[in-house]
Amino acid sequence: MTPRRACGTGALVNEWLANADDPLDPEELAERVLRLSMVIVRGRPATDAS
Repeated sequence: MTPRRACGTGALVNEWLANADDPLDPEELAERVLRLSMVIVRGRPATDAS
């Protein structure tokens, strides 16, 4: 699981550096990382199987 997290975090930072509007907003990156970590901790939301 750790290599996936590292790659995912690297991809987030890369996306932020390459495609974010100038000047870069570190708070935006922190919010993205927080949202991603919340998804990882909670897991995927349950889907209705019916």
